[in-house]
Amino acid sequence: MNHECKAMVQPKLKGRHKTTDSMSKLLQPPRPVKLPDGRRWALGQSMLETLIALALLAILCGLAVSSWRPLRQALELEMLAEDLWTSVLTARSEAMRRQQRVTVCISSDGLACAAAGSWQQGWLMFQDSNGNGAVDPGERVLQIHGALPIHFSATGNSTVSKYISYGSSGRSLSLTGAFQAGTVSLCPFSASTVTGWRLVLNAAGKPRLEKTVMSNCK
Repeated sequence: MNHECKAMVQPKLKGRHKTTDSMSKLLQPPRPVKLPDGRRWALGQSMLETLIALALLAILCGLAVSSWRPLRQALELEMLAEDLWTSVLTARSEAMRRQQRVTVCISSDGLACAAAGSWQQGWLMFQDSNGNGAVDPGERVLQIHGALPIHFSATGNSTVSKYISYGSSGRSLSLTGAFQAGTVSLCPFSASTVTGWRLVLNAAGKPRLEKTVMSNCK
């Protein structure tokens, strides 16, 4: 019985040794080849071949990055447009909830409304209790958004160039009390991105986002 067991086990062990030997041969470094003049030359890639492969890899990586940049900028611009739309929509709901005027104005420091410039420098939302379009002592700042990247612009037409404000009824109002409507255009400076976004504020104060072509992007 013992002889039979040995006979059954022995072939398996031989097969395992053969597999191990084959793997060890594959893992061994290439053997040098003896040239006719007596010199020895190792098989493998030369330095020139390695440099060529690295150069091709660098070219391919550069092409991939350049093709990805316009898409990345388009997605980034869409996200920024949605940020502004969300801020304006939130200001409207907060004005109705608080039963007080709430204003979103351009701001470069997040502390006060800017007297000049565009929406590109950033904006803040605040509880505009006295309706003068300025952050006064005791008025609560509800939201702050930083500046846009330098390769984007955000410009509003004359009625919404500096602020968007809502009364307690949820209607957009100018500082004089008249209804407020207008458009803020968010555009890329790069010609490789062919579309921009516009935040459109209708006479009832409801904001909406719409995509626009570069010819309409200001």
